[in-house]
Amino acid sequence: MTSLTYLPKSQEDVAFTGERLVLNSAVSVSYLDVLTEHVYRYRLAQPYCNGNIVLDAACGAGYGARMMIDSGAVSVTGVDIDPASVQLAERDYGGNGVTFQIGNVLHLPFNNESYDVVVSFETIEHVPDGAVFLREVARVLRPGGRLIVSTPNRDVTNPDRLFGQQMRNQYHCFEYSLSEFVGELSVLYDIESIYGQTFVGAHGNVAPEWNDIAAAVGGNTTIEGYNPDILRYFGPASLSCMKNARPAYVIAVCRKK
Repeated sequence: MTSLTYLPKSQEDVAFTGERLVLNSAVSVSYLDVLTEHVYRYRLAQPYCNGNIVLDAACGAGYGARMMIDSGAVSVTGVDIDPASVQLAERDYGGNGVTFQIGNVLHLPFNNESYDVVVSFETIEHVPDGAVFLREVARVLRPGGRLIVSTPNRDVTNPDRLFGQQMRNQYHCFEYSLSEFVGELSVLYDIESIYGQTFVGAHGNVAPEWNDIAAAVGGNTTIEGYNPDILRYFGPASLSCMKNARPAYVIAVCRKK
């Protein structure tokens, strides 16, 4: 069994269905790529959350909310549409500045301009209309507030499918290409920086340099117990640093216009 002491509490009694990542030893053995991608995304978000009031929209299991409060957020609210996930998140990660509640990201149960930062990873592709989701996030963000958001890049994950066609992942309503994602974001947000994960080149996967990963995640690149030569392939790097490779996942850091 691989130690998960470097992360928030392990949920050994929760099964990973493929929809919401769970931190436990079974996932760490069988889905190292998925676990690593998700952990690095929250590490990328941590510096932006320091000193701020944060919403984790579609928080899933809740470990990310705990990671953000541990890195210096004033408070973190996690919202998810699944009651069972919210109950378990409150059990394992709630308290000391972190709260969880049931809610739909298309109709967030919060007042206008309530949050400094909204974090939402691998969410937008799960809802019927990404534009509605982004408008709702903008509503609850304060003027100049940040959205940190990730999604698959359809050009890599479903290169034979058009926008609106059925994706291979049964939980996805759609997936954006990189240019579609940028175009959708640009309606309401100014993109400050954009990163990729799990890059693919002409001859297979391409690993970013460690210094580029460190720059993206604030220097904290280690995940205890794993071969760093493997972890490199899943670390985020600025798209400006990667040539002749396309990201399977895109992370955008944006400011509300």
